[in-house]
Order: sequence, then C-alpha cells, then structure tokens
Amino acid sequence: MKYSTFPGKVVPKNIMLIFDRYILRSFFKTYCLWFFCFIGIYIIFDLFTKTDGFIRAGGNVTGILSLIVRYYLVQSLPFFDRISPALCLASAITTVAMLMRNNELAPILAAGIPYLRVIRPIIFAVFFLTLGAAVSREFLLPRFLDVLQKDPAKYAQDPGTEVNAATDYQSQIQIQGERAYSAEKRLFLPTIVLSDKSLAIYGKNITAENAYFLPKTEEHPSGYILKEVHRPKELLTSPSLTLEGGQTIVFTPKDSPWLAEDECFVVSSIPFGYLATNETWRGYASTWEYIMAIRNQSLDLGNDIDSVIHNRITQPFLDMTLLLIGFPIIFRRGDRNVFKALGIVALLVGFFMLVQFVSQFFGRNSEMPILGAWFPLFLFVPIVVYLYRNIDK
Repeated sequence: MKYSTFPGKVVPKNIMLIFDRYILRSFFKTYCLWFFCFIGIYIIFDLFTKTDGFIRAGGNVTGILSLIVRYYLVQSLPFFDRISPALCLASAITTVAMLMRNNELAPILAAGIPYLRVIRPIIFAVFFLTLGAAVSREFLLPRFLDVLQKDPAKYAQDPGTEVNAATDYQSQIQIQGERAYSAEKRLFLPTIVLSDKSLAIYGKNITAENAYFLPKTEEHPSGYILKEVHRPKELLTSPSLTLEGGQTIVFTPKDSPWLAEDECFVVSSIPFGYLATNETWRGYASTWEYIMAIRNQSLDLGNDIDSVIHNRITQPFLDMTLLLIGFPIIFRRGDRNVFKALGIVALLVGFFMLVQFVSQFFGRNSEMPILGAWFPLFLFVPIVVYLYRNIDK
C-alpha cells in the first residue's frame, strides 16, 4: 500500500484519493444545483416577459419549444460568465461547511492532513471552471454576438438591427444606415458622409440601396461596396475620389472594371460588427478583436477598451482570488451552519464586486485604465497571502 507522508503522520494514498473524489462529487453536485436554480429563476422571469415573441416566432408548439431551448442555450453563456465566480465560491464554502457539520472533516484533520491538502481538489475544480469561463468569453460569446442582442420575436425573419454610425478617422468619412444585417454583412439604405473637401466634389453624401462589407483583396483594400447608388449620379461616370495625399477612398466604375455601372466602393477599416452590434461587441467581443480594434487607426475607441482588455486578463486571477479569500474565513470561524456560511459568502462577494466595480469605473474614466483593472489584485492578493500564512497552524 502506498502512503502519503504529512508532518508526524502517515496516511494511505488510496484513502486520500477516495476522499478527493468524494469532495469533488459534493462540490459539482452543489455547483450544478446552484447554477440550475439561478438560471431557472432567470428563465422563468425572462420567459414571462417574452412569451408573446416566442409564440409569434415559433408558430406551432414544437417550433415554440425549439426556439425557447435555442434562445436560452445562447443566453446561458453570458449568464454563466457573470455568475460563475460567485457560484464557485458558494459551492466550495457549502461543501466545506457540510463536511464540518457532518463531522466528516474532523477525522481527516485529526490524521494530520493539512487544510490546504483537504481543499486541493476544490481548488483544481474551480481552476478548470474559471478556465472554462475564459474560453467561453474568448471563443463562444463572440460567435453569438448577433444572436445575443436579438429579440425572440425576430427569430422567424431577420429585421436587422439599428446601425451605430461611426467615423473612419483615417479618411474622415462617416458611415450611417437604416438597418444592419449581420448574416449578410449588409447595411440597408447606407449613407456615406464625406467630410474632406477633396472628396466632396459632387456633394457630401453618397446614398445607395445596400452596402456590403468586403475584406481586403488584391483588387481593393477593406471597405464597403455600395450597390444601386442613388446619388450623386455623377459619381458613377467620374474618376475615383482621392485624398490630397493620393490615397483613393471612393472607387468608381470608370476606374474599376470590377464594379457594376451602379456601384461604387468606399474604403474603410471599420469592421462590420462595430456598426451592427456596437454595444454587444463592446461587451462580448474577444480580447484579440479588442486588440485589433485598438490598432485600427480608423477607430477611436477611448480608454474604455483598454480597460476591458486588462479586465479580461485579470478576470481569471480575480475569480481564483475570490475563492481563496473565502476558505480561510470559514476555516478560522469553524462555521458548521451552512446558511451562516452562505451569508458570509454573500457579504464577501458583495464587497469584492463593489471594489472591482469601483476600480473599473475609475479605470474607464481616467487616464490609467491599467490601474483600474489591476487594483483589485494589488489589494486582495496580499490579504490572501496573510490569511493562508497561518491557516495550518
């Protein structure tokens, strides 16, 4: 039989492995219970306000049920992202409190096994849940940007979204439109406002029936192709429009054989998602998309995106820090009352979130967005080190 050696004690390894599996089962059962309780409450209240939309979009009973399942599967992703850190702490503390209440922890501690060894499986479990939340933020949420902002009543047919007018700071043109359709990357009734005098030869506005975003190719840089141009008609038979430095901004059929007679092409590096899902994009785009947007000279995003990038980097560390603060408090107090332990968890989570919110607020509205994201770690990590210094003594 293999043994684990602790100060003054020798414990069979298979006993610790059995205990680890027992703790993990208890933790995940508690986590799933909390998660399904909270998401169930969210779905009930949200479904109550959107029932009419589901009925109109779903048609028959099968279609309605299918739509409800698909809709809330996607909506559960941001819900999981927001609530997972608190649920991890609540589940961990509940698991430990139940072990204390049932006197299941006493024999293990009496055998000389330290606290940190007892909670090690929970720490690993929370680490993988935190990693899963980070993967969801970076890969799953960006994929469903257009669905996250869509109302259930609009699932049957895509009515588009409002266009967030944006200015391209390289060419000083502004892109507007009536509606945006993400699936086609299409703007309905677009208007291109030409601010530079060297471009506004035939008028400041170019209007068309539709505009489609096209990535960079050998024939043209990235931009928007305008189909069925309404005005100015003179543009369709005139040379392409260039800035004073010689950069072509508006390609016309006269110089570009790849354009039809009623088309023109406007150069812009503004991504379509920024126009179609601006608010959702700011909340759920991937970190790489944020970095590319900052590098994009056509956009002026301000300090808030810098703050978001650093918040994305620090979030997994903050999630783990929140857990590590909770354990010593429960161990030191020796609380066997589960509800009392959960009350302490609620106060701890509330204080932690308040500090995080305040620091992020000052980070977004100051010249030091980095400090706003990293300040909670600077504050809480020394506290964690202090609490764990004497936890096994």
